[in-house]
Amino acid sequence: MTTKRQSKQRFEQLNRLVDVVLPSLPAGKSSHRTVLLVAFRHAGATGGFVMSKARIAKSAGIDERQVRRIVIDLESWGIVKRSPQGDRGQVRAYKITYQPYKERDDMEDRLG
Repeated sequence: MTTKRQSKQRFEQLNRLVDVVLPSLPAGKSSHRTVLLVAFRHAGATGGFVMSKARIAKSAGIDERQVRRIVIDLESWGIVKRSPQGDRGQVRAYKITYQPYKERDDMEDRLG
């Protein structure tokens, strides 16, 4: 059973995703937004989720190859992190970081 505290935390995560992360994505990335919302729906309290790209594609109504490209983008932008779990690219464990998208040059400046 879900407690009030868990429900509040989940609602706060959804607000952050909708109010901060999704608007930060580059224009024309509506499929990226859809994939993030599907991931959130299946994520636990820590943001972790385990789904095959085929299942994400079916839920999002897009092609599986497009999901692969989107997940690569989301990982490279730091919005989603891959967990060490998973075998041969079929089903992997991921975690939503709830961090907004940053321009690539900004990220390199901070790292370098």
